Amino acid sequence: SYFSIRLEYYEKRKICLIEQIEEELKYLASLSHFIHCIIKGEVIISDKSKKQIIEQLERIEKEGGICKKDGSFNYLLKIPIYSISKEKKEDILREKKIKEESLNYLREQKKETLWESDLKEFYGSAKKENNQFFIYS
Repeated sequence: SYFSIRLEYYEKRKICLIEQIEEELKYLASLSHFIHCIIKGEVIISDKSKKQIIEQLERIEKEGGICKKDGSFNYLLKIPIYSISKEKKEDILREKKIKEESLNYLREQKKETLWESDLKEFYGSAKKENNQFFIYS
């Protein structure tokens, strides 16, 4: 039936969203650790060749502190210099905490609850868009 197929796709969607948030968390953790290492002097980027910087990053990767994205550290190496600050690191950690809370919330939700939430959001926005659109509960 339509409902069983729809619920099956909500389960797939939930799994996909969880994987997406987990991936984002991985890179946020990596970025904050990278900034931390630069601030603490564990990674030195000034007056170093790209090869020397990558060697430092590979050492930290082996320790589990950072990870590659699409096979390289370019996402770390291309951040603006003003992003290498204590404030930016704290911003990233706050964003990471919010993502972790979202992930925990999503993991706790049943597929039926996700569907119901989407329907309520749809009905609410449709009602705002068109005052003549009424939903009878």
